[in-house]
Amino acid sequence: MKRGFSGVSEYFLIPGLVCLAIFWRAPFVWFRTDDFAWLGLPLEVHGFRSLMRVLFLPEAQGTVRVLSERVFFLVFSWIFGMHAAPFRWLGLVTWIAALGLAAAVGSRIAGSRVAGIAAAIAWAASFTVAVPMMWSAAYNQVLCAFLLLAALYARARWLEAGGTRWRVLEWVAYLAAFGAIEVAIMYPIAAMLYTHLIAKRTDRAAWALMIPAAAFGAVQAFVIPHPADGAYRIAVDGRLPSTLMTYVLNAFGPGGYPGRWILAAAFAVFVIWKILDRDWRVLFPVAWFAVFLAPVLPLPDHILSYLLTIPVIGMAWLAGWAADAAFRRGGFARIAAIALTAVFLAGSLPQINTETADWLRRTSRMRLLFRSAQREAAMHPGAALIFKSVDKELYESGFEDEPFRLFGVTRVYLAPGSRIGSAKFQISREEAARLIASGEARIVEAPGPAP
Repeated sequence: MKRGFSGVSEYFLIPGLVCLAIFWRAPFVWFRTDDFAWLGLPLEVHGFRSLMRVLFLPEAQGTVRVLSERVFFLVFSWIFGMHAAPFRWLGLVTWIAALGLAAAVGSRIAGSRVAGIAAAIAWAASFTVAVPMMWSAAYNQVLCAFLLLAALYARARWLEAGGTRWRVLEWVAYLAAFGAIEVAIMYPIAAMLYTHLIAKRTDRAAWALMIPAAAFGAVQAFVIPHPADGAYRIAVDGRLPSTLMTYVLNAFGPGGYPGRWILAAAFAVFVIWKILDRDWRVLFPVAWFAVFLAPVLPLPDHILSYLLTIPVIGMAWLAGWAADAAFRRGGFARIAAIALTAVFLAGSLPQINTETADWLRRTSRMRLLFRSAQREAAMHPGAALIFKSVDKELYESGFEDEPFRLFGVTRVYLAPGSRIGSAKFQISREEAARLIASGEARIVEAPGPAP
């Protein structure tokens, strides 16, 4: 392997610094929407049996993400309460560790340490990872990416030098990934493809990885109920090609950005060039993208850019490899690489900046409202809360997930005349006046939009 830098620390240090520079707002983002539902898990634990139910009972979408959702929110909310910074820092630390592993694996795919580090930077700069960086409820994407890459890195080390510890580490990380998110079921395919295409070896024992995947898949398919309608309804129909195209284009840039067509074409040229050169290693990053994208394709009503967090690692490996190859060739190839990098960053970085700023602004308003309501509840125990001047943006930041139950208030209303919110938050003028006059309710003024 050609080495452009010395020492392993660059794998983590350089991409990590880039990550912090891009997502500097992450530690300051508070909770939002689904976070409040998960933060309420400790309220449901009253003993061992209820703990087991909280940890393992499938949610309405048919998910049982024990580590990335249940354990994560139970432990952190118990230790840190409603302080969001520790949640966010854990996400960042896990992400930086994943970036380092992506760089280490990428260097093996391309045969260049520079290519691996460039791949990790490309992944860190992808707009598709903005939501997991800002949202604790999407920590499942970050944790699963880390565990899958840890398993693959352990496999790479075992293929290079042997050693039982690497085999054990691969299995531990792989099995733990099932507790993060369901796409872990696809890891055995990725592991066998890496063994064949990158390490150019055979490993019959790798077939054993299929056993947990088959068992997990059987439980998901035949034991856990799945929604028959709504956004999470599984549908394999004529919308599949359109869904695939949407995700492929989103891997190169946000919707409406014309530069993503240029990037897609450039990637296609690089892959075809490598295939014509009989460098079959190039098929592994492409296969990674396809393999980990496959589980979300049958959800045409639930197309979300952040679901590309794990699949887009494959595109990042290709980007780092192509950029390194272009710089080595020099001349026009180097100019093209610089131009394509600029095209990618021009589409991704502004989108990241917009999204992270929006998350910080929205969650800051929700935090101010929550703290004001918490103070009122502390001064007037048992009183209902009537929220005044709540707009649609603030309402959609978490009201439906009942955040105020976290400090014991379940009677929550929007001021009479509000034209937003579901029926459970509505109250008549007469009833509101009666509750206020009798001291059974307090008014909480919502903070206005940030300038």
